[in-house]
Amino acid sequence: MHRFKFTSHGYLKRNITVFALSSKGKARATRYHLSDQAFLLMPLNLETYFAMDVDERQVQTSFNFALIRQQFPSVTLFTDEEMNRLQELQAEFRQHVSEMTENEYRKEMERLGIDLSWKSSQIEGNTYSLLETERLLRESKTASDCIINCLYKYHSLEYHS
Repeated sequence: MHRFKFTSHGYLKRNITVFALSSKGKARATRYHLSDQAFLLMPLNLETYFAMDVDERQVQTSFNFALIRQQFPSVTLFTDEEMNRLQELQAEFRQHVSEMTENEYRKEMERLGIDLSWKSSQIEGNTYSLLETERLLRESKTASDCIINCLYKYHSLEYHS
């Protein structure tokens, strides 16, 4: 009868990709830790996080530049199928851009910038409309400037009538 010998080392070694672990060292000096992939893509349990007292939470006090320089290059964010689809879309985009005039391209990029600014502002709780955002970016005028200007024009018209 063949006897199966179970060791945690053997189990971890066989399942290193399943658990998204990486190892350093050899034999008894082998140490396992979460891979960059697992560290970046691991789900965060918000209920557990916010159940903790503010002082108990582990927070970063500054941006982790190593994240971009060291960890992102070693992480696979997309499946092969997703990467192929993204490359197809990128080729299609480049084709469309190559057919545009310089003026059309500039206007499209300006429109994209305005749309992204507006959506980003909404996420942050801003209440500007898309048109107000466009005016703010193009003319450096806020929504309140627009209201004051409109009221001034209205009152001026009232006095001249």
